[in-house]
Order: sequence, then structure tokens, then C-alpha cells
Amino acid sequence: MRHVFKLVWNRRRTNLLIGVELFFSFLILCAVVTTGVYFAHTYRLPLGFSYAQVWDIYINEQKAIDKEARKEMRTQILLALEEFEEIEAAAYVNKVPFGDGFGSRLVYTYEGKSIGIRPRRNFVTDDLDEVLNLELIEGRWFNREDEGIRGVPVVINREFSDALFGTEASLGKEIFRSDPVFPESKRQGPYRVVGVIADFRGDDFSPSAPFLFERCSMNDGYIPNHLLIRLRPGTRAVFGEKLLERMQGIARDWSFQVETLSDHRSDNLRLHLSFLLFGGIVAGLLIAMVGLGMVGVLWQNVAQRTGEIGLRRALGGTAGRISAQFLGELLVIATLAVVPSTMLIAQLPFYGWLEYVPGEVYMGGIFTAALLIYLLVIACALYPSWLASRVQPVEALHCE
Repeated sequence: MRHVFKLVWNRRRTNLLIGVELFFSFLILCAVVTTGVYFAHTYRLPLGFSYAQVWDIYINEQKAIDKEARKEMRTQILLALEEFEEIEAAAYVNKVPFGDGFGSRLVYTYEGKSIGIRPRRNFVTDDLDEVLNLELIEGRWFNREDEGIRGVPVVINREFSDALFGTEASLGKEIFRSDPVFPESKRQGPYRVVGVIADFRGDDFSPSAPFLFERCSMNDGYIPNHLLIRLRPGTRAVFGEKLLERMQGIARDWSFQVETLSDHRSDNLRLHLSFLLFGGIVAGLLIAMVGLGMVGVLWQNVAQRTGEIGLRRALGGTAGRISAQFLGELLVIATLAVVPSTMLIAQLPFYGWLEYVPGEVYMGGIFTAALLIYLLVIACALYPSWLASRVQPVEALHCE
């Protein structure tokens, strides 16, 4: 092994280029593989809600109106939906599932303590629990009784409760929000916890993380533009025409766009797979270029070192040892590229990056990328190493 390291060092100028190429190839491959493993890991986790038979109606206010008129029209639309037997429940939401992470990330505190991972937050109205079939494990969902209580009513998921309150009971607790962008915002709190739901995720590729639903009253000045409705089983798509006609009759100057959450989920899946495919193509092209370069360099090494190889054969070196020498040199170069790049990647969690990626997924991605790099090196070294093993002792004389 010491002999192999010495040979690598003596040809350091030639090997430096291969080492640099392997260094960056490993970084890109590690990113793509870890992303793929992470997607596969999160895709298998339960969502915490039901999206089947749920429609998303986006309300586009094409004509500006005052706050009271907007509130009145939104209320009329919600009341009009009660006329249809096809609709089981309806609620306004600020962010929809499978759309954009289903909420913004903010910092919440309780008695000076905050959560390391910023929870996501979403504005919603009453009855969203029935629309998405959310599983309540403690307390209750929002209702009209919340109009007079102190603080803004919120419902949190189990992970939020465990992270902020630990083993303490979360119901009735008051929390506050730390907003670095708008420190004087009136929405800083207090927020009163009225219910806890099971673990909840915004889409197939979001991690299981702290989440908070903030009640948006129909009497508030702000009402979200997305209206989610749950339809009864067996309702056909043609019902959408009747629904839009009724809503258009209430708000003639507004427009409405209807999509299903199933369509949102398909679009979200296609977006993530396209991103992964693009990264895979880039990594594949880079690795192919590196592989061809390594084959060329090794081939050239064999041609330039024919005399050395022939001399070793004359001194009793077997074909297997000659082949192992060239393979060992390339494995040493690969190791000198993989080790520092692994040390670099291992620093990312210490700086707050990849906070949602589980440790086993992170390590699995690094291990898989390293394995692929070594397999690439072995594959590229097989033929040049075989050529080196075919050199005969007499060929050393022709090189003098």
C-alpha cells in the first residue's frame, strides 16, 4: 500500500485533475442521491389529512371593493354552498395542500422557549377539520365560541406540542410569535391553544414538522382567497358548472378557478420528479465525462509505463499484481477525493442546513454516493488494468 501511495504522489500532477473531477462529482452525486432518498422517505409518510373529493376554488377579486363589502360577499358565498347537498363542508384557507408548503415558517415562543425548527403556519376558517378530515387528539377545532376568548385561537399538531411544551398539557397555553420582519405586528400574540391534531404534513415531500393553524374569523378584515370544499362520494365533475354559476351570481365582478387537490398532488409530484430527473441527468453527464477521462488517463499511463511494467514482470510480478497496482492507484485517488468532500458535507447540519433531513437519510445518501464513485472507479480501471497485465517482460527492452 505504501508503494501505491508513492506512485500516486510521484504522478501527482496527472492525478490532481482526476482527483478534482472526482471531488466535484461526489458532491453533486451526493446531493442528487440524498434528495432522491429523502423524497422516497417522505413520500411513504402519512399526510395527516384526506385530499380525495376535495376541491380548491380560487377567488380572484378582479374589481377592488371595500373591506366590509368583501367580507359580506365572502360570507354570502359560504352560505350559498350550504344549499348544495353535494357539499359536505367548506372552509377558507390561506395556503392549500400540495401547493406551496401549506404555510409560512415563523418563530413561536412559550415562556421564553422556542422551537429549533420553525413551525409552519396557515390561516383557516371554521370547519377545515371536516374538509380535510383532520384527526383531533386533544381539545377541539375552531368554532363561534372563539370569537370572545382572549388571544387568537390556534390548533397545533402533536410535534409542535411535544417540541414546545414537552410533557406539559398544551390546551389553554398562551404562546407568542417573534416576527423579525414586522416586530410591531399586531399578530404577535397571545395565541391560545384550543386543540391538538395528529402529525400533519402539507404535501408528500414535506417533512413531519411542527405545524400551527391560526383561526381566521369571518368578521376579520382578512379572509383568504382559497375556498376548500369536500364533496360527497359519487359527485361528478359536472357539478362544478352548477357551483360556479351560483357563485358567479353572487360575485359578478369576481372570477373563480376550480381545481381538485388530487390535481394539485399530481402537479406537485411531477414538479419534484422533474427536479430530481434534471439533477440526475446533470450528475450522469458529469460522471460519464469523468469516467471517460479516467479511462483515457489510465490508458495513457499504461502506454507511458510499458517499460516499468515489463521490468516488474521480468522481476517476477504476476499479471494480477500489475492489474491490482493500477486499480489501487485509482482507488487511492478516489479516496483522497471522497474523504475531504465527505468532511465538507458533514459540516452542513452544524450550520442549520438540512434540518428536516433525518440522520439516516443523510448518511445513507453519503454512503450510496461514495459507493457509486468507487464502482465508477473500478469500472473505469478494469480495461486499462487488464491491458497493463498483458504487457510482457520483453517489451521493456523495446522502450530502452
